[in-house]
Amino acid sequence: MSNISARVMGQPADRKSITLSVTIDGKEQPAWILQNGKIFPGNLSSYQNEIIDAITKDNREIKRLLTEFCLTRM
Repeated sequence: MSNISARVMGQPADRKSITLSVTIDGKEQPAWILQNGKIFPGNLSSYQNEIIDAITKDNREIKRLLTEFCLTRM
């Protein structure tokens, strides 16, 4: 089981993604949630649920915004 943490860094002006900082087992890398709700880059897709859980664990408002962002753009 990997140790995963993630945080929202912002949303680019085009509003087509949400920028994240994801740390897996101590290695940090940038990532994005795309309009279809997928995580980019693709090597993170197997961690998608854990990443979203890490972002939203303590923040219901971010969870609501992410859900809205992904659902309204599908």
